[in-house]
Amino acid sequence: MFNFFKRKKSLAGMKTHEIADFLKNQHPNLVTNDTYTPPTQRCNRWILLCGPVYKDKGFRSTLFADVTKMYDWANDHAKRTWSSRSAQQEAKEYFPEWIVDVDPNNDDITLLDENQRGFLQDYKLDFVCKGWVRIWCHDCQKFHSEITKNDHDHEKIGKTSRWVEEWHCPEGHLLYSEPQEIRWIIR
Repeated sequence: MFNFFKRKKSLAGMKTHEIADFLKNQHPNLVTNDTYTPPTQRCNRWILLCGPVYKDKGFRSTLFADVTKMYDWANDHAKRTWSSRSAQQEAKEYFPEWIVDVDPNNDDITLLDENQRGFLQDYKLDFVCKGWVRIWCHDCQKFHSEITKNDHDHEKIGKTSRWVEEWHCPEGHLLYSEPQEIRWIIR
């Protein structure tokens, strides 16, 4: 499979749809064929991205994202990335259309479906860094827009790096904690 990519002069020159088409045609077992049903409700300004409501491991807080700031990112993300889960890919492509007409004055919370969360969750720290979120700390019962990030317990065993990622509110309460791991494949 990877010989296809070696024949290309530069991966930077490949289009997302070229990689997606190749995988769909040559390795269909890597692609799920589930279908996505778009939400019927209108999206409000704030989406609930992560937290105990979704039974997210590691979250002792609730993370809300402001979709009025996300349209350009969502549109670009839908064009530049691809998911092998077809329902998640369809959710990603539909998301900009869903948020384009959001009412900026409606502060009601919108819950996301599994496929929307599937492609958005990995960008939670990016959204925090961009200032697109507010985080409800369950300990101090306040909203915060900034966190203190603390990574600790770093270890490298062979070609595996591990650490614990933690977020704290400005008052020092633990908002999020999750073990992280990267396996390095070097040829």
